[in-house]
Amino acid sequence: MLDQVMATLDTLTPAEKRVGKLVIENPHRFASMSTSEIASECFVSQPTVVRFCKGLGYLGLTQFKQKLRSDADRGVPYVHSSVDASDTSCNAAIKVIDSSIATLALFRRNLPKIAVEKASNKIAEAYADRRSLSFYGSGHSGVVAQDGQLRFSRLGFNSTSCGDGYSQVLNATSRHAGDIVVALSCSGRSKELLESVDIAKRQGATVIALTGTGTPLAAMCSIHLATDHLEDIDRYAPMSSRLLHLMVIDIVATAVALQIGCERLQEQLEKTQSHLSHRRYA
Repeated sequence: MLDQVMATLDTLTPAEKRVGKLVIENPHRFASMSTSEIASECFVSQPTVVRFCKGLGYLGLTQFKQKLRSDADRGVPYVHSSVDASDTSCNAAIKVIDSSIATLALFRRNLPKIAVEKASNKIAEAYADRRSLSFYGSGHSGVVAQDGQLRFSRLGFNSTSCGDGYSQVLNATSRHAGDIVVALSCSGRSKELLESVDIAKRQGATVIALTGTGTPLAAMCSIHLATDHLEDIDRYAPMSSRLLHLMVIDIVATAVALQIGCERLQEQLEKTQSHLSHRRYA
């Protein structure tokens, strides 16, 4: 049920959206509140609360709360809660952890299986054909792009990461058919990133995007790995969404490694480990 509310948030009016966010942030409390209490907390009218419930297919608030309680009784282990100024350090820690777990659990429930398969196949083909693998990301996503580049370099890929618009454009202009570009963005609306992705596609590269549903980047890419999350990135620095991107890269890297085959990878991994070993204290 929470998934249904989250999926419709962008289609709601500002007033109805405030009601929806209250449901998501504290479903147990919402289920025990009256129409007037909900309206007062969300700064909306009581008819708006009823209209919100009917818009989701329920007869009214009573039926909506019954369904919400039913879902809670079956167990909704983690819900998203935003950190606010009144939180203690311990409360903030719990909210950050719960938010991350909720984001990963949401992705698990809505796992884009077909997209993961397509992305893994394309990257495995690039490995077999010795094509390049480039990661684009700026800011927090740039850090994740670096992690992706290191992850696949260990597998023997010719991989690079580009953390700014200038280097992304330079990289994009030299892509060819068979090359892969992995574009990472929490917002999916970065102008420089979108420009680079457009260039890479016109050069013939396959663009795999890790971003939210309904974003310009999702519409532009070749393969969309939907990484929908619960946090408001306009108010907070990306936290759980960054962890989600790291996890998706791990998923794809593992799937690609399985396609390449353990025997084929073993020599490469041993060679990499040998060259790295002298950089560590015994």
